[in-house]
Amino acid sequence: MKRYDHPELIERLTADYLTGGMNPAARRRFETLMQDRPAVLLAMQRWRRKLDDGLLGEDAPAGVWTAVQQRLAGAASTATASAPAPRGWAKRTWQGLALGMGVLAASLLMSLVAVLQ
Repeated sequence: MKRYDHPELIERLTADYLTGGMNPAARRRFETLMQDRPAVLLAMQRWRRKLDDGLLGEDAPAGVWTAVQQRLAGAASTATASAPAPRGWAKRTWQGLALGMGVLAASLLMSLVAVLQ
């Protein structure tokens, strides 16, 4: 039995493809596989129907969108009203190291220019 003849593997790959769990190279391989193997294409159609029925089969309850909008508006107002977070020691340390490395690189470059002249 060939690698892509296993129904379990086809199902997992199809689910990963539809949910965005594949990297670009794997997506391209899977799209080629769909063109070459009818079983993979059928699995894709089956999964798509399952997802469409589950996602589009029901309307959200009446108050859901109102609640979402209120929560988003509340989150936006608290985000703009809050003070900026104090800088921690880790951020200061990394900034100091970056500055030190920049100074070191500049001094090495100037030394190299002086030696080459």
